[in-house]
Amino acid sequence: MSTFTSSPPVAAIDDITGSLSCKMVPPEVVEIGLLLPKDWAVALVKLSEKRQQSVAQILRSLIERTLFEGDAAP
Repeated sequence: MSTFTSSPPVAAIDDITGSLSCKMVPPEVVEIGLLLPKDWAVALVKLSEKRQQSVAQILRSLIERTLFEGDAAP
């Protein structure tokens, strides 16, 4: 049985100004949290090592394909 902690309400994306003050992060970028089963997270780390990409790069490419190429699939 897993236990979840309660988190504060999430603001609408339009209301988020970003929590990072780094000049390298453009203002149109937002950070989102992601809860995954532990075995998925472990598999993602292994895949990132195999592909020599960060987990974030892999997730962004999957999201991009789903959002922009998902409707084009037969």
